[in-house]
Amino acid sequence: MKTITFTCETITPMFLAGADGSTPELRPPSIKGALRFWWRAMNGHLSLEELKKQEAMIFGGAGDGQAVRSSFSVQVSKQPNEIGTNLWDIIEHSYATKRNGESYPVPTDNTKGIAYLLYSTFMLNTKEYIEPETEFSFKIIFNKTDHYEHIINALKGLVFFGGLGTRSRRGGGSFWIKDLVCSERLKDKEQDLKDVFCNAEISSIDALRQRLISNFSVETHSKNNYSHLNNAKIYLFDSELKNQKPDWIQSLEVIGKPFFEFRGASKRLHKETPNFGFPILHRNMRITMQGGKIIKKNRRDVLVDKLERRSSPLIFKLIKVNESHIFPVIIWLSGELVPNNYQITDKYGSSINSAAASTRLLTSFFTTKFPTLTPITL
Repeated sequence: MKTITFTCETITPMFLAGADGSTPELRPPSIKGALRFWWRAMNGHLSLEELKKQEAMIFGGAGDGQAVRSSFSVQVSKQPNEIGTNLWDIIEHSYATKRNGESYPVPTDNTKGIAYLLYSTFMLNTKEYIEPETEFSFKIIFNKTDHYEHIINALKGLVFFGGLGTRSRRGGGSFWIKDLVCSERLKDKEQDLKDVFCNAEISSIDALRQRLISNFSVETHSKNNYSHLNNAKIYLFDSELKNQKPDWIQSLEVIGKPFFEFRGASKRLHKETPNFGFPILHRNMRITMQGGKIIKKNRRDVLVDKLERRSSPLIFKLIKVNESHIFPVIIWLSGELVPNNYQITDKYGSSINSAAASTRLLTSFFTTKFPTLTPITL
């Protein structure tokens, strides 16, 4: 068999559920689904027809109308077994009091960013999670090696730019590869793979920047109808504390708190906030903003197609390269917010503003909060 076994460790809490829908468990479909997303992001130059065809050949599916077997499979060989029950147990907090006298936890000034990024997992509904610094391993089994490079490239995207589970676009589920072992029939690939995924010698942002540039080769194109990495902007940050072991909470707060502050300051721009992903619910105005196609019918604007969900183009991520260095990262993926002839609207087709589907607000976030930071592009 041709296999690669990856020994990994969680960096941030990982919110994944097993068959019962609640108990944390890492399952092969979660890994494979994330690989599928990053493969698409790496191949935005393909036409939609060709994308679907190649995707089916690699990941399995209906290729040319016929069922196609996946070219590889994933096995979880070691489950992460350190389970937390409530993030408030490890997140610095104080207490506030409701009108009925009941107290409840609230983040401090040191954790407001994390509370915002991971809001639904403990501020809204408490979820069990796989704890940071928990080891796990998984194996990729190649049924055929025709698509080996495609699969490895997708894994690069997942490890360096993505995560697993709920809130993976907001810092949850980040992990790093500590070691890997190839089976005998792939042994000639092992050192090259370690040069890509095992980065213990990296100790600076400049070294990480060079590693990312050398690791990723994305074909230039002008297609823009879904999220991809061509011309994506990668913002790297340094959160190191001198003479201290790096901490995921402090590291994620470096990028989380500025985002929390900016989103709070831009609430009045409710027609533009969907650029951070939608639907967006503005409770104080009782408006839910989303995408839609508007046509004229009997001289009136009519909403004929709702786009109820668009994932955020911003991904908040921690890259850990060794026991001494964690780097916060924000990835701004390329891709249209809504298709041509669609607009930003509320759920009834009102509050139309075609200019709202622009990058103005996203650009403002970076220029306001990180004015001196220059991103790398792929």
